[in-house]
Amino acid sequence: MPMHLVHIYLVRGRDSLLVGLALAPGGAPREAPVAAGLLSLLELTDTVVTGDASLLTARWPTAS
Repeated sequence: MPMHLVHIYLVRGRDSLLVGLALAPGGAPREAPVAAGLLSLLELTDTVVTGDASLLTARWPTAS
């Protein structure tokens, strides 16, 4: 089974910094909850967050 990793980057202009990395056990269908968990660790006030198509699921966790 291929390894699925979720990466979180801080991007400013042409520079980027990897700030989060986590394994998504179960493959691509499990990436959304893993990404939500990583994002919950960051201060995201006045921030734009983007993702790829695998994060566009009905299972995306809602903010509390």
